[in-house]
Amino acid sequence: MAIEFCIGKLDSSKELKILMDYLSKTMLDEKYGYPKVGDWLMKSEFEIDLGYKKAWVFWKNERIVSNFLYQKHKEFSNFLEIKNIRTVEEYKRRLLSAFLWSQIEHEESKNYDAAIVDTRSSNLEMKSLLLHLGFKPIGENFLYDNKNPDTIFIKPFNKKTDVGIICKSREFFLGSES
Repeated sequence: MAIEFCIGKLDSSKELKILMDYLSKTMLDEKYGYPKVGDWLMKSEFEIDLGYKKAWVFWKNERIVSNFLYQKHKEFSNFLEIKNIRTVEEYKRRLLSAFLWSQIEHEESKNYDAAIVDTRSSNLEMKSLLLHLGFKPIGENFLYDNKNPDTIFIKPFNKKTDVGIICKSREFFLGSES
């Protein structure tokens, strides 16, 4: 049995609307409960439309089954910041996110020193995926509220400077006491 997928960046307002509907349905019901998700979704739609945020998606029969959203970090222009990784339940064990990341990393690693991402510390599935993708945890902090700690991960793109980038990132995002 053949399974046909289509992969790529968003290239139309119709695709953007499909992505935003998909994110709305999945994020608003999510058990990890990020505050102000509705506001983030509206802002993200605007930023994707402007080209500031980028989205790669896996399609199956005109339905999104996996996505990656990322942008240039707002404070560190040499960092690529991952904003959202999501795969529908029935496709999670197929490593679609890993394939999307390999495309993004291939295309963007020459433009950035490192990629950075955070996830709820309680989200063991996402932490496992990030480790599989080669990200290194640099520590925990309360990024979105004071009830749920988040784990910050980094993946340097340049092996010659990765120790320095990890140390500086840890110091900035977690404070000098870490």
